[in-house]
Amino acid sequence: MRHFLLVFFSVLLQSGQLFGQPGESGEIGEPPYPQKRVHYVNAINANNGYGTSWGTAFNNLQDALDAAFSDDEIWVAAGTYWPTKAVTNKSNNEFDVSFVLKTDKVKIYGGFPATGNPTMDDRNRAVHKTILSGDIGKDDHSDGTINGVNAAHVVINISNDVLLDGFIISGGDAIEYSSLFIDDYEIKNDYGGGILNAAHSKLILKNSIVKANRAYYGAGIANDTGADPEFVNVLICGNFSYTHGSGMYNNGADPVLRNVTISGNSDGMYSAYSDTKPSNPQLFNTIIMGNYFANDVYAIGTPDYYHHCLIGDLYYNGPALASEILASDIFMYWVAPTPTGLSIYDNYRLKAGCFAINRGNNNYIEDEPTDLYGKPRIMNDAVDLGASEFYYITMLDVTLKEMSYDVDDLKINLYKSDGTQVWELESGEYRVSVVYPGYIMSYYNEDEKQASTWKDATPIHIDRANGADQKIPITVTLIPELPIETGTITISGALGLADNDESNTKIRPVANLNGNVSLYKSTALKSPDGYVLVKTVQTTDGRYTFTNLPEGNYRIVADIPGYESGAVDVHVVEGMKTVNFIVKTDTKTIISESETLTEAPSWQAKNIKVYPNPATDVLHVSGLEGNYTVKIMNILGQSVYSTAGSSPELLLNIGHLPSGMYFLRVESNQKATTCKIIKQ
Repeated sequence: MRHFLLVFFSVLLQSGQLFGQPGESGEIGEPPYPQKRVHYVNAINANNGYGTSWGTAFNNLQDALDAAFSDDEIWVAAGTYWPTKAVTNKSNNEFDVSFVLKTDKVKIYGGFPATGNPTMDDRNRAVHKTILSGDIGKDDHSDGTINGVNAAHVVINISNDVLLDGFIISGGDAIEYSSLFIDDYEIKNDYGGGILNAAHSKLILKNSIVKANRAYYGAGIANDTGADPEFVNVLICGNFSYTHGSGMYNNGADPVLRNVTISGNSDGMYSAYSDTKPSNPQLFNTIIMGNYFANDVYAIGTPDYYHHCLIGDLYYNGPALASEILASDIFMYWVAPTPTGLSIYDNYRLKAGCFAINRGNNNYIEDEPTDLYGKPRIMNDAVDLGASEFYYITMLDVTLKEMSYDVDDLKINLYKSDGTQVWELESGEYRVSVVYPGYIMSYYNEDEKQASTWKDATPIHIDRANGADQKIPITVTLIPELPIETGTITISGALGLADNDESNTKIRPVANLNGNVSLYKSTALKSPDGYVLVKTVQTTDGRYTFTNLPEGNYRIVADIPGYESGAVDVHVVEGMKTVNFIVKTDTKTIISESETLTEAPSWQAKNIKVYPNPATDVLHVSGLEGNYTVKIMNILGQSVYSTAGSSPELLLNIGHLPSGMYFLRVESNQKATTCKIIKQ
């Protein structure tokens, strides 16, 4: 059985000055009317900066929002951002935090790389995913199910003509029958888990995904009385409301939707009268279908305007459909929603030959030449319906070796040679990984061997010079997860960046690395190196956990596309063992935390030599400087040998140590370096 993957082309107020800024003209007391500025935000910055450059970027979005004047821009690097600021100073509830948009005409852009000094030309919202998450407890389930306390609203808008472009908005949970007030704006805590547009506000949301939010009304987006937001190239999916409008709820509001897809929610769009006026939504080139309940669109006595739209099984402004049309006929990888609706699934690209292709009106796309994923909007004579344009030139013919499977459960990932995940094949080199429930993740390998790490993957070379369509057959080998006896041991940890403060190293997990962590167990039926692969888990949030393990020796291997994998061997007797890995973005390597080098520039660790390694009886250490302490630690971090000295060379007698892996650590003046040694 084969699964076909169609791949588509598819500064600053914090300077402490009350009036004016350094370098500006004007007298003390002159009101600040600065020219347009750019404020920078990057979640991986260890210390919160002033936002005047990528090097001094804020590490949270709210600081940039608070600093921005009208007409300013905010550039946000890839990563996950959680609201931390209370909606008002009168709130005592943990869930009353949100990203509050207060200043008119601010433009907020996501999709910038998290490293380097990217410009607008480097922005790629499909690759550099920028997530605004209401999961303030960071404990939601991997499938999108909300757990614990989440922010009631991820985004609250009380401004006008503010642009939010290139974000994924998820994890909002507006399930409280209560209200707050920001100035004169009522904030209803049962409206708008993802986005709440307050009365008489105007948000312009472009090129964004709103998914996996919950509320009583308008789980994805709620628009209150008199709000007139605009939505362009927006996908609203996987949201759940206890009452109405899980995709979008309009309470006397007048939203405009252009090339929007609302699908996979518990229901679609609901428009109602407020106390003072009806709702008047206008829809252009939009798809609303495939939501759990039949009412994809529901209106209470309000005029709805549909222009070239596919609503349920009806097409407006065109020929009547010859027969009933289903969401599975429209979307490439259709996954039916559940009654609860909550899901992080967001692949709603159009299916080849489907009714939605070329059914839109080009006059309605205005000045937006690309789709949700940054691909050209009009590929033929007419624009397609929905958030994404149909665009493919290459087909991967993927076969799983010697196994039967359900294509709906199969997940295929495509990566460029630098490890960047992509969704289209152009000319270049790519690697492919396959994930299937109950089996260990594997990359395509030309020898049809199981390959669980990046270095074992075989590149696929694509040459698009002739412009012809291609079909590339590949066979991927998967092996089942290995059942082992159960126990009470947990091994967990994180893949992240290191913050060094001389003597301490702290790991900050980094999301969106597309990494995986594999668990190997020592067994009597030994593989060549004494370990067999048991299980692999994905690390979408930078963390991993293996539970219910028996006592024994394990090897943990961390792997990220584009990086050299890292590994560490541990012996666990009981309880919980933490194994963290540090991602070195400069060298594209991964090292275990126990191998961390913490040093100041003056520490000449590179001059230290340790030999022979492996060693049997005597270990020779040279290149030492000043007064130092040398320690040898086992894989559990316990010291098994320690000595001090000041001579440049040292001989260590290790004959008494059991055979195995150890770590040798040299410390001097609160500076240290560690290396791995093998005792034979």
